[in-house]
Amino acid sequence: MKRIAAFLTAALLLLSFCAAVAEDFDVGDIVVFGHYEQDGNRNTSDPIRWVVIDVDGDNLFLLSEKGLEKHRFHSSSNGTMWAKSELRDWLNNTFYKKAFNSAEQKAILKTTVEDTLEHTNRNWNSGNRYGDTVTDRVFLLSYKEMNKIVPSEFLLCEPSQYVVNQDIYTERVGGRRTCWYWLRTSAYRNNACVVDTQGAFDTCYIHHPYGVVRPALWVEADAVTKD
Repeated sequence: MKRIAAFLTAALLLLSFCAAVAEDFDVGDIVVFGHYEQDGNRNTSDPIRWVVIDVDGDNLFLLSEKGLEKHRFHSSSNGTMWAKSELRDWLNNTFYKKAFNSAEQKAILKTTVEDTLEHTNRNWNSGNRYGDTVTDRVFLLSYKEMNKIVPSEFLLCEPSQYVVNQDIYTERVGGRRTCWYWLRTSAYRNNACVVDTQGAFDTCYIHHPYGVVRPALWVEADAVTKD
């Protein structure tokens, strides 16, 4: 009986600890999860730092602190939207497998990702260019999410040194080196929404070769480390 009681006590303590994990995080916290080349030396992968942009139960909504890669939204200028874009495929295959080990991959949640009309900027979408609802593990934020969820101080994005070395366009804003990055939301005929180097919203041709990727994902809170 003593062994059973001890086991139950330990189990309750473990459950109590797990239940408190997500409560230890707040929007705006910086956490570490996964690895990807960032310092430019290509010898080892570097820990990825993420901004917590939402907390739901035991799960965290994360946005990478830095721009992690240079990538086109899509190689053709035919107006391809998120569901069929090469960037979506790259994030959920190449990046997902390279940046996260098997345990980390299991902790990343499958997320219903909307590319619907309500996520667009209607002033930039006169042709009603909006897409499907899909399921992703890694994705880009929409125009609506970036407006409604992300704290304004995190709109500006610094590129990693690895990305800088790929000759992307950058500016100096408040002493920081900033870059523009893709959102998943379509605009006009051959464009997607972006956040520019000043932290403002704009659009860009989807086949532009120097767009920066700032991934987002939902993950189990106990899989990350607070920085």
